[in-house]
Amino acid sequence: MRDRLRRVPLEKLHHSVAASMVVPVPPGAPILMPGEATGPRRGAFTGYLFGLRDFDRSFPGFEHDVRGLTRDRSGEYWIDCLRDASG
Repeated sequence: MRDRLRRVPLEKLHHSVAASMVVPVPPGAPILMPGEATGPRRGAFTGYLFGLRDFDRSFPGFEHDVRGLTRDRSGEYWIDCLRDASG
């Protein structure tokens, strides 16, 4: 699977396919499962993550715990997704 994955920033996540589960804690319920499409740029899933990211940037020290994503120093969210057939 390693060469079939790409790390995608939230800004470019639309219409990707997740490679891992994404779980905000709390509540601890998955909002995205492996193999599931992320949907449009400002759809329900991505819109929720944009809201969390924007909150985290505005209130350092009170960041959300979202399992299945990586947060870089700038506060950007990244999610591992499957590469498409064209690579």
